[in-house]
Amino acid sequence: MTTQMNVRIDETVKQQAEELLQGLGLSMSTAINLFARAVIREQGLPFEVKYNTTSFTEQEIKKIEEGLLKSEQDISLGRTVDARQYLQDKISELEAMKNN
Repeated sequence: MTTQMNVRIDETVKQQAEELLQGLGLSMSTAINLFARAVIREQGLPFEVKYNTTSFTEQEIKKIEEGLLKSEQDISLGRTVDARQYLQDKISELEAMKNN
């Protein structure tokens, strides 16, 4: 048994994909079925998904990594902050600044 599915996709992407798939002898429907089966087989996306770090400079990446390392160290040493209290304090600070 099959079922129908509606998908929203950029028109240009759809056209380019259909042209490429046609060259492979596949329809869009067949390609989507192949993708869905690959998701099931892999128990997730059948390709790696990651941030595009090319938009960051090496210095920015280093700062991000240093910040993550410091955060990990703080957590392991028990130096944590209650997020609700922190946000309440920041809101109070902003309100005090607004009233001055």
